[in-house]
Amino acid sequence: MSKTTEKPREERRAQVRLKQGDIIELTPALLSSAPLSKIKQSTRDLLTIVVSHDCDIEAAAKTDSQIEIIPIELISKLSPRNTHTRNARTLDLEIQESTGARPQPIRIVASQKQSIHKKDLWDKEFIHPYILAPENLIELTDWLSSRYRRAALPEEFGARFKKIDEDFWDLVQEYNHDLLAILFIFDEGQEKKECAKGEPYTLSISFVFRKGKTKTDLDPLTEKLCALFESNYDGQSGKNAPEIEIRQCLAISESDITLEAYRAGVYMRSEWISYGTDPRGPVISL
Repeated sequence: MSKTTEKPREERRAQVRLKQGDIIELTPALLSSAPLSKIKQSTRDLLTIVVSHDCDIEAAAKTDSQIEIIPIELISKLSPRNTHTRNARTLDLEIQESTGARPQPIRIVASQKQSIHKKDLWDKEFIHPYILAPENLIELTDWLSSRYRRAALPEEFGARFKKIDEDFWDLVQEYNHDLLAILFIFDEGQEKKECAKGEPYTLSISFVFRKGKTKTDLDPLTEKLCALFESNYDGQSGKNAPEIEIRQCLAISESDITLEAYRAGVYMRSEWISYGTDPRGPVISL
């Protein structure tokens, strides 16, 4: 009795019929993990967005074997802090239904990005329940590329800063038209370090203000923010060091700050800074 073997499929270019920004439904089995409670519940499949570059998708599997996607969370409204690449970890976008074009806000989280083998997607026809408008595709690509231009802050720092996050930005909002940038400057490379329990993040903050303003104009802001940090973190006396130790909080004119100082800091974005004009102005990102 002769034994036959199935001939392997030939690997060719463009065997996966997708483009960056395509919104598709995938079976959970294709994904290693996904926040099921936050994904669209009306179907057993998961709503995802393709984030690989078109050239990588086009390449044959032997050249580039995987495609990257991010699961989508449907939300009720966009959070300004997560739009226009202000948040390195999270992006809120608006998509439209394929039929009817009704808008739908969504949220994607960079840490949930997953890879799928191209061979699992060869020649498949996908369901596209939503589409991404060209201007929002640009925003998606800007967000993806911004993660390579600037590192996200450590998860541990984010967890500690969350205690004052809302109060911090509420105070900053009062000075939105005066500020060009907020720089977080960490000691000894802590901007890339997950500090262990008991090890504080030591932080200096610089507020870069526009010409025509003076340091005195910003004194109330720096004083209130120093007090905010001290009241929330310096109370951890005794054996445990504070979770975040504020070294200094100062205001500096755009004409006085040096390029070296810009490069030393992590540029913090907020919904009020650099987007207070119409049309949107450029954002400093060094």
